[in-house]
Amino acid sequence: MIPLSDLKKAATEGLAFLKQQDDVEEAEVFVSSNGVLLTRLNYTSHIPCNGVEEPKSLVNYGVGVQAVLRSGDGETRKAGFGSEPSDISLDGVRSALDKARKGAVADPEFTTLARPTGEQRTLFDYHDPNLMEMKDADLVNTGWQVVNAGLRIFETSESLMSLDDRPEKLADLGIIVGGDVTILEERMAIASHAMPEVQTDESTLIMSFITSMVEREESKGSGYAASTTLSGFTDEAGKEAARNAIAGIGGVRAPTGDYRVVFGREAVMEILHYIIVPGLEIAAPPAGRRSEGQAGRRPEGGRVSARPAQRLPLRARRRPPLQRTAGNPPDERRRSRRHRINGSHLPARRQRSLHRPHLVHVSGQRPARRGLHRHRRRGFLRNQGRQAGRADQAEYAAHQRECAHFSERRHRRREGGQADTRLGRRRNRLRS
Repeated sequence: MIPLSDLKKAATEGLAFLKQQDDVEEAEVFVSSNGVLLTRLNYTSHIPCNGVEEPKSLVNYGVGVQAVLRSGDGETRKAGFGSEPSDISLDGVRSALDKARKGAVADPEFTTLARPTGEQRTLFDYHDPNLMEMKDADLVNTGWQVVNAGLRIFETSESLMSLDDRPEKLADLGIIVGGDVTILEERMAIASHAMPEVQTDESTLIMSFITSMVEREESKGSGYAASTTLSGFTDEAGKEAARNAIAGIGGVRAPTGDYRVVFGREAVMEILHYIIVPGLEIAAPPAGRRSEGQAGRRPEGGRVSARPAQRLPLRARRRPPLQRTAGNPPDERRRSRRHRINGSHLPARRQRSLHRPHLVHVSGQRPARRGLHRHRRRGFLRNQGRQAGRADQAEYAAHQRECAHFSERRHRRREGGQADTRLGRRRNRLRS
């Protein structure tokens, strides 16, 4: 990772550059470097495995600029944000400022960028240097610590011993321990017009998510652990997953119904992370939207509601009416209707299967009367379920009986053959 001193230097130089720009009223520069260490756990008692595999690391860094820009009239102000990944030099700051200029919008409710409150900072050096300088060997050892803890629970379990009286046969039960150990390392530096003295911060986090199984008994359990320090991280995730897998042996499925449940720690974390917290985020709407200037008001007067979409059954809608233009003879009207159905009025590249609004097929439902459906010019979509041979006139839909422009000779040529799965001719063919 990039040293904290380099991030602080980049923030200082970036702020000095922003102060030299004539159109920048005030700005804030943010420089960060983040690292991720990950090792995957995959132990299987009945399949050869490595136990701990794929130790890897990822480092990303960049600079972000949030600027308040003066407009040409001197009264309207615009606010914009831009970022540049993998570059914290002055060139990266310049590129981020250009992006902020392009994306700047006028917000009537905007007042100023964040400013210090005057309170003294009380949280310093709360990260763990051991996690920040984690070695590769230490990362692998941490993974084995979690795997071995889960295996010890399986080996000493009386419930598993009752399934197989010989300990050497426990491997035949299909013991599985999988998951990962992840370490997050974060460094940042920030400065602005209102806060010219650069502020820095470092944070660390180590997490483990484990899933264990007794495959022969179709039992599974999970566990997780998290800590901000290496000394506070334990092998409890592996133990918890193994205990839950053993406790699930011999379980039965509860019948469908309403039950009172108590969520565990992991379930509560998942609900907060994926459902509740994303719903609390507030994004600034683009300029010109109806929601502009409506902060604090109830949306749509409380009349907003949602309901599942309805799917109509087959032939629930009416067919489109024929075009009856005054002065056109019946043959012209029929040709006009056929012109719309077969798609011959479209360009050659667009003459494909057409959407028929009067035929809405529900999933899993066969066409009416197991017959033929007109789908494109000189093409049938034939139902493979019907018997080979000539079809009765009643098996055709009403609008298909009206299509008399297909020659009898062409129709007879297809009699007696197997079910035809072609759709159209030449390159527009669909085969099963």
